[in-house]
Amino acid sequence: MLFADNSAESSAYAAIGTRNTGRDDNGKQIFEGIQSMWSVRTNEAIKARGREDLNGILKLYKPLMPKGPQAMEQTFVQGGTFVFDGTIELFAHYDFSSGDHADLEQVIAAATR
Repeated sequence: MLFADNSAESSAYAAIGTRNTGRDDNGKQIFEGIQSMWSVRTNEAIKARGREDLNGILKLYKPLMPKGPQAMEQTFVQGGTFVFDGTIELFAHYDFSSGDHADLEQVIAAATR
């Protein structure tokens, strides 16, 4: 099952605590810095998957930019991958930066235990 959040303030992401979902006392997004968007982990992910993987994606890529007054904020929000059995968390991975996704084999292993 896949869940997505289209709320203006990325409420589901904030509830689980992914990067760039914090807000100050005035409700303004707290940006965690450029490394939350591009870091050594991003470079390592590109290297591990191979440049051809990135180039293949870019050929088909069409930006799906969020709409509305907080659209730019939403582009900074990092995601995560989680596996649950009912209310019990079996696996959690919080993306540190773009491209730093969970290892699919680990996700599948957790989901099929």
